[in-house]
Amino acid sequence: MHSGSQQPPVPLRHARLASSSHTDTRSMKPRVVFLSFATLKVGGIERQLLQLVEHLRERYSFHVAGVIAEEFARAVRSTDAAIALHPMARVSKFNLIAVHRLQRLFRQIGAGLVHTVEPRSRLLGHLAARRAGIPAVHTFHMSALSYDDLSPLRQRFYQRIEAVYNQHLSDRLIFVSHHDYGRYAEQGLLRPDNATVIHNAIDPSPFTAARRERARLRRTVRAELGIPEEAVLSCTVGRLSVQKGIDYLLQALHQVASRSPDTPDLFATIVGDGEERERLAEQARALGITERVRFLGARPLPDVVRILTASDLFVLPSRFECFPYSILEALAAGLPCVVSDVGGNRESVEHGYNGFVLPRGDVPALASALERLTRDADLRATFGRHALEKIQAFSVDHMIRETEAVYRSVLQTHP
Repeated sequence: MHSGSQQPPVPLRHARLASSSHTDTRSMKPRVVFLSFATLKVGGIERQLLQLVEHLRERYSFHVAGVIAEEFARAVRSTDAAIALHPMARVSKFNLIAVHRLQRLFRQIGAGLVHTVEPRSRLLGHLAARRAGIPAVHTFHMSALSYDDLSPLRQRFYQRIEAVYNQHLSDRLIFVSHHDYGRYAEQGLLRPDNATVIHNAIDPSPFTAARRERARLRRTVRAELGIPEEAVLSCTVGRLSVQKGIDYLLQALHQVASRSPDTPDLFATIVGDGEERERLAEQARALGITERVRFLGARPLPDVVRILTASDLFVLPSRFECFPYSILEALAAGLPCVVSDVGGNRESVEHGYNGFVLPRGDVPALASALERLTRDADLRATFGRHALEKIQAFSVDHMIRETEAVYRSVLQTHP
């Protein structure tokens, strides 16, 4: 398909749309268009999107446009929410033809508000929305200021773009952590009157049910993976990319195994897939820890729930983050968390309360934290109880109320 071209929308129990109004003509509900040129599958962002639709569908009509994987389309079809899908091809960041096509799509839909969730869709979608006279909201699930692998020249370039969009093209900005909001504010890249913080949230109920069977899951999952029942098991969930710092974890596992012969065996499961998988597997072989590591690939949420619930601790030594869903899932599973001090991680993990927050890239500190938790079952239990307390701060109901407040505010200023 030609870059930026639009395939016919995939209708899912939605009414025929009028292009001259921003509300559904039968119910007078504002039409919200979610836009993403990062492929929508069934991860944390997608589940949160579906939660918004489920709770707000009585008051809003929802459309999703962008790069849509079949698994996301199936997830939409499995709900009873009325959503219209508009599949599009992935486009380059500065494709002005795509801006024109998005502008036309928004007008055909009769969009009342455009909500983008990743940088590329924001660059194109907010410009198209402005040209179409439609308000636009952006959630910073990914932030240009988070990346540490950009040259100073590219950093300045993206900061200038951010400043223009934040101050002139975007009607409202949603940051998922106070950390990211603070960085943008310190550098003068936003207007405080159009920015807010709404933490990510998850539905903890699958984990609540699984915890009732923790003893059984501990036995069965370990048997499936060939891990001794008496071993301590860590879990990491995330894309196998340089960002997630899995190489640090493997080095730390090697240090724990090498220097602590009297420490209980520590095994690691790594749930996720990505471009670094082969390199990480080779690193594990070179370190001689292949028997202690299980690369499980990408798994659906029910499998993630089982694996986390069967684990003893969670590890995410990322190089950069915004506010990862995987930490929230670990909290809901009642696990102590060992994370790097990046992004909003300190807002979900309190050092010494429900886990350890360590300097980024500090492998000896990571090894020491893993060794301490491996040796001390009582500390794991205490951190685990505190994790269950901490997850209460990130409720879906709060996220939905705050997001709808943003929608209402923006729509009131753009009748």
